Amino acid sequence: VKGRRPRPAPARPHLVVLTPTRELAQQVTAATTQFDKYLRRTICGSIVGGMPYPRQLEMLAKMPDILVATPGRLLDHMNSGRIDLSELSMLVFDEADRMLDMGFEEDIHKIIKKTPPKRQSLLFSATYPDAIQGMSQRVLQSPVVVSIESQDDYSQIQQHFIEAAYSDKAIAVTKVLAHYRPESTVIFCNTKVDCNDLTEFLNSKGFDVLTLHGDLEQRDREQVLLRFSNKSCPILIATD
Repeated sequence: VKGRRPRPAPARPHLVVLTPTRELAQQVTAATTQFDKYLRRTICGSIVGGMPYPRQLEMLAKMPDILVATPGRLLDHMNSGRIDLSELSMLVFDEADRMLDMGFEEDIHKIIKKTPPKRQSLLFSATYPDAIQGMSQRVLQSPVVVSIESQDDYSQIQQHFIEAAYSDKAIAVTKVLAHYRPESTVIFCNTKVDCNDLTEFLNSKGFDVLTLHGDLEQRDREQVLLRFSNKSCPILIATD
């Protein structure tokens, strides 16, 4: 129609990797890019929440062969007609247990319905609870199960348990940090509010602290992880 932009053809990837979080999607994409440099004319891209839409559309316009995505954002583009999974050859579920914990099961089944029945599916999970067993029965057909025992030696790790009243936990954390003075520390909190409260408390005690949780913009998350990994800040407080 005169005056309207032509709608671009939808991306038709051959391989889709579903991950529960943006950070994991970025890690998988980075690893995949290292491998696909040995494959001629193979394009890998990722779409996740927090990524600007123009960047996502630009990436999809390149017609990626391999697409790494979080379930919600993939479904969003599928519903908008920008991704078509009718030619999919392989579907990978990475950290499937976390995807279920984060409430993605319904999105996953909606995605599966849009894929060809004759595809290869791979499901990776650190744990194998009943929910994952049930999911594997629904999405896999006569699968080969590969179980790998941990080869790590944890005998040198010292573990300590400190019992403290809820109101005293921040003070206990302060005393532990002051006593051990660790070079690099990760402190996990249950909620974003707890993260912010503990960050504010430790800052008031003179500690240099970074915070990482879901309310941060993607750019800020990446900056926090970069500063922590290069040890420019010794303490990271995060939700899991």
